[in-house]
Amino acid sequence: LTMKMLEKLSPWAFRGQAEVLTVTTRSTNLFNPVTNTTLNGAISTRTRKQIKERAINYMDEIQFYDAVKRIFWRKAVGLGW
Repeated sequence: LTMKMLEKLSPWAFRGQAEVLTVTTRSTNLFNPVTNTTLNGAISTRTRKQIKERAINYMDEIQFYDAVKRIFWRKAVGLGW
């Protein structure tokens, strides 16, 4: 989704990159027994735990990440995704 958005927003820089980009493995491969599906995450469970443990020290980073995530999804919706 990210590469497709970048291609649409900046075709001069990202044209054709979504087809070139192939992600074969992720850092996590979690099984959700409730939905009986496999979830591929961007960061490992251990990393998520460490971030949560130290979150008080990184409030600016957390707020920045949340703001960027909101902007990303607003753009995605605006582009029809």
